[in-house]
Amino acid sequence: MKINKKKLLAALRIASRVVEKKSHMPILSTVLIANGNMKATNLDIGVNIALDAEMDKDEKFCIHCRRLTDIVRSLDAETVEIMAKENQAVKINGYFEVYNMKADEFPDFNMAEAEIDEKNHVTISKGALQRVASSATNEECGFKLAGVYFDGENSVAVASDGHRLHMENVEMSGPAWFLPLTAIRVIMPACKDEVTFKVFKAQQVVVRPESEKPEADMLDGLRKDQLMALNDDYFGLEVSAKGTIKQIAKTMMDVMKEKAKPEYKDVIKNVLTTINGITFVVRTPETRFPDYKAIFPNIVHTVNVKRDDMLPPLEQALSLSSERYKAVKMTFNGHIEMMVENPDIGTYQRHTIPMKGNVEPEVRGGFNPVYLRDIVAMATDDVEIGVPESHVLTKEDGTEDIGLCKPLVFKHGTFTGLVMPMRV
Repeated sequence: MKINKKKLLAALRIASRVVEKKSHMPILSTVLIANGNMKATNLDIGVNIALDAEMDKDEKFCIHCRRLTDIVRSLDAETVEIMAKENQAVKINGYFEVYNMKADEFPDFNMAEAEIDEKNHVTISKGALQRVASSATNEECGFKLAGVYFDGENSVAVASDGHRLHMENVEMSGPAWFLPLTAIRVIMPACKDEVTFKVFKAQQVVVRPESEKPEADMLDGLRKDQLMALNDDYFGLEVSAKGTIKQIAKTMMDVMKEKAKPEYKDVIKNVLTTINGITFVVRTPETRFPDYKAIFPNIVHTVNVKRDDMLPPLEQALSLSSERYKAVKMTFNGHIEMMVENPDIGTYQRHTIPMKGNVEPEVRGGFNPVYLRDIVAMATDDVEIGVPESHVLTKEDGTEDIGLCKPLVFKHGTFTGLVMPMRV
């Protein structure tokens, strides 16, 4: 095989983002070069890179990715020549002879276009995906939140770390699926303007297996109060207490028979995207993303503030933040007031941040200025802020104060962001 050194290094840089750095399976640290393509995988993400190379159809090389990168980078020649040897080794430009693993052992990953659901795909701009993914958690324990959730029912892409939520409107339909943060970090450097994810055909999985059907006479002889006690405390069924004992028993039996049937749902197992001749296949984990819609508050007041009016005060407030204390007190009335009281550093006050709209009576709350700054910095002009109703809060010293215990809602363009309040 002969290939330009710069082109081979470019392909290896992409593959290196996928291969396992340390793995109990040595094959996952290699790249497979065959049929004019380079493949790499860590079993969760696979990449196929088209190579502009001269090679025979029967040539196959399976070489350690990092080692091959170091060797190619050290070469003086502009062309890299790789030749197979009889002793399960390859020779590189006549200088290096390295071990070549068996190509047949390289794990295959499905890239068949026949498996693609042509009706179900998502196109999202690079900026929108970055805005959403920036709120995903980086903690390994937060596997349910470590990525972006694409909700086909509501046509949104959403991510959260439990303290804030970022959401973008997208055009999509079909079952929901989850794109891990690890995959986003691999794909984004190759993306220029937008990325289109093609979804593999959904597979039907069992959510609840079939259970034993209730016996026909199990409710016979029970009084009405006993039936309702079973309904509320044991079966977890929602059966009305209206009607005769016979009617209630029949309704409960019908519901129990229905609950005994197996429950299925369509699950997306893999998604695929191709960018400039580079194809990524991502295995979407079977994770249950939290019900993000439940945390949206009832908005009582809506105000608008210009990005350039709000961003500098937030940057100034951040100058007094520390690892031990990171909070800004915000007050909404005829304008926005900000105050930071860091006992270790000092105080900051900004009294007159102009806004359109009015909040009566005034509303106060504490928030992480990093999350506020990130959301406002994404805007290009005006930011709409939804202010929920305030509640009476009890301070640590026992006194009462009126403040926010529900998140602020920010909107600009197709973006929506939530920031949870914090005690200050």
